[in-house]
Amino acid sequence: MERIVIDASIATKWLVSERGTDRALRLRDLYLSGGLELIAPALIYYEVANALRFHPHYRLTEAELLSAVVALGDMQIAMQPTTEIWSKAFEISISEGIAIYDSIYIAMPLTFDAKLVTSDKKLVEKLSGEIKKRVSLLEELI
Repeated sequence: MERIVIDASIATKWLVSERGTDRALRLRDLYLSGGLELIAPALIYYEVANALRFHPHYRLTEAELLSAVVALGDMQIAMQPTTEIWSKAFEISISEGIAIYDSIYIAMPLTFDAKLVTSDKKLVEKLSGEIKKRVSLLEELI
C-alpha cells in the first residue's frame, strides 16, 4: 500500500475550504477507504491549530478549533518522531537550510519509504537533489 506523509498545509484544507481543498479531500478519502496510508508527525496538531487560529479568511471559535483538532486526532495519522527521524530532520535542516518544523515532515518519507505531499511551494523550491524527489505538491497529484 502506498504511504504518504502529509503536512499541515494539507490537513488544514480538510477543515476549511481553500485553494486545493478538493484535492486534499480526495487524498483524505483515499485514506479513509483504505486506498493508501497517511502519516504525519505529531507536530501536525500544533501547526493545523495555529493555521486555523490565524487563518486569513476564517475566524474560528474556541469550540471550532477544538473540534478541528479532535477531528484530526480521529484520523489517527500522527506519530511521535523517532530518534532516527529526529536525526534525519537535523541533517536535512542543515543541508537544505530549512526549519526543523519542515525538516521533520521531510525526514518521515526518507525513513518510511514514502512521499511527502504539501501545498508549500516555497518549501519545495528550497529543496535539492534526492530530498526534492521525495516531495510532491498537492496540485501535481490526483
